[in-house]
Amino acid sequence: MDFKGISSYCRGEFNIKLHVPSSYSDDPESLDYATFADWFDNGFGAGDAVKWGDTVGLIQEGNVHTAIMCLRMDGNTPIFNQISVSVQDITHADESVLNRLYSILSENGKEFGNPFFLISDKYIPKSCELITFHNHSTGQEGCGVLRLIDKSTGDVVMYCYAVKGEPVRYSMNEYLGKVDDFSFSAFKPADYQRKFLEVELAKVGKTWNHFLKRIEPLNMKAEKGERYWYITDKMSVASDTEKGTATSHKRYLAGNYFRKEEDAVRILSEEMEIRRNFLAEPGR
Repeated sequence: MDFKGISSYCRGEFNIKLHVPSSYSDDPESLDYATFADWFDNGFGAGDAVKWGDTVGLIQEGNVHTAIMCLRMDGNTPIFNQISVSVQDITHADESVLNRLYSILSENGKEFGNPFFLISDKYIPKSCELITFHNHSTGQEGCGVLRLIDKSTGDVVMYCYAVKGEPVRYSMNEYLGKVDDFSFSAFKPADYQRKFLEVELAKVGKTWNHFLKRIEPLNMKAEKGERYWYITDKMSVASDTEKGTATSHKRYLAGNYFRKEEDAVRILSEEMEIRRNFLAEPGR
């Protein structure tokens, strides 16, 4: 293998540094630079859609001589067993074929693209889970908090989510797309993705409160001695000073805690409107 030539190519073209393998043949005829470069640019790798005669398939892995298909379509019938084919017998398929293959996977409760490039059971997250997502149709990747997946429509709705280079979305009701277009994975509150999400939310003065399952302003609670407003049980707006008591903390937990009087007045007005509309409903 022409390791020096291949390593130089990867470093120069893609800024990728290859680690020297523990052992390899130093015969450049076994894998020369030109063959590797052609395979890297034009060959077949994990996730590629291909045509094989009248069959289309999904590549799990490949090298300069052969490729392994992990899914192929025989007419309208999906076949999930692996098969090795010569790269001379296959050609690249277009994006519509790739989208069709991902749809077939989703219809069968499967997905491709996990860290090991294997077909596995599709992970469907639950409400309020912290998730990363990858859109197979657009290539979009991001992370956020799931609100719901509508089983009847396939709509994915997020409480909030962030995509690198785009404004953070945080309305508590953000439409993401159709579930068949996505692969998901969960992450923990201490993981990097949570930090990225919080940094993006902080740019707009917000944070995700995972305990209370809500978006809220940064520094929502006043400092001790500062004034805040709340709605009383008599449906009026009152104020108090923050003393660090259990009472003020309970108001904060309930979302009945406002740094500005006009915010409390607005919420009270909207609450009263909801009640009026409710009482006007037939059968009440």
